[in-house]
Amino acid sequence: MSTDTIKEKRQFRRVSAKFPIRYQIRRGGFFASGLTENLSLTGARLNADRFFPQGINLNLELNILSKVINPVGRVVWSQPRAHSNRYQMGIEFIEINPQDKNYLTDYVNMRIPELSECQK
Repeated sequence: MSTDTIKEKRQFRRVSAKFPIRYQIRRGGFFASGLTENLSLTGARLNADRFFPQGINLNLELNILSKVINPVGRVVWSQPRAHSNRYQMGIEFIEINPQDKNYLTDYVNMRIPELSECQK
C-alpha cells in the first residue's frame, strides 16, 4: 500500500524543524538532550539518547529560534533508530502555557507556506 493511500490521522500539519530539546521524566531526575525532527501545534518527533515507554510524561525545554518553550509532553510512541544507539519518540504536548502556544503557533504557521512550495 502506498503512503498516498494511507489516511493521515494528525489534525495539525507538521513542519520539518531541527531544534535542540532537553527532556526529563516529569517526576524528576536528570535532563537528557535530543534534537527535534518535526513540530506541530500539538507535538514533536525527536531523536533521543534514551528509551522512554509509551505513556511517560516528560518536562521539555524546546529551543525554537530565539525562545525556549517548556511544554509537558506525553510519549505516544518510541522506537530504536536503525544502526544507532538512539531512539525516535513521538511526543504529544499535554500542557503548554498560552504564551508558548502562541509562539509555537506563529512559528508553525510561518513555516507552512514552505511545505506548499515543496509539494508543487
